[in-house]
Amino acid sequence: ALAKYTAEQEITDKRKWGRYCGRKIIGPNSNKIVILSLYAPVISQKPGSMWSRQLTGMQGIPVAKRGRDPLDQCLKDIGEVIGDLQGQGYKIIVMGDMNVNILKDDNKRKMMYTWASKLGLLNPYIEACGGQGQEIQQEQITYTWIKGKGDKKQQSIIDYFWVTGSLISNGIVKATAISTEQLAHSDHRPVLLQLDAGRMLGINKNADADM
Repeated sequence: ALAKYTAEQEITDKRKWGRYCGRKIIGPNSNKIVILSLYAPVISQKPGSMWSRQLTGMQGIPVAKRGRDPLDQCLKDIGEVIGDLQGQGYKIIVMGDMNVNILKDDNKRKMMYTWASKLGLLNPYIEACGGQGQEIQQEQITYTWIKGKGDKKQQSIIDYFWVTGSLISNGIVKATAISTEQLAHSDHRPVLLQLDAGRMLGINKNADADM
């Protein structure tokens, strides 16, 4: 249903590292949304891994624009894209495998939270659990990544959304959920976001002028 509002220009990773892609969507009242899919690198010392290849590729980036590591570089690069889009009046929805466990209080989580805060982005799941700065309680946890069984079982929340804060405060984001069911034999669980698309794009009578 949203296809007819999709702008022709596709957004792709400017470094051609395959980390993100997306589409611009413009409603009839010029309400602008961009949806980005992100696959952030995970730490790996294996030769030929995504992390190792990007670490090598970073050596060709000017020092002033070079991150501390591939994750930092990923956030810097997509942050620049998001900043440019916000300057054009777009609201942002970023989704994907961030490879940062929001249940783990470490430097990676702090880095991501700082990145999101600077861009005015909120995580609907975190907001539903009390907001950033509040620890997610055990009864609120549904893991998005589960691997192994028994004593070797590993699980975390590394897949989620970041959205422009006003999409939450103005009720455009209706709900978010994490599936408890495995899909297509993946060790990742689907993460869902319910949106009021009509109001988001200004295509119904109750559309808000300001999202």
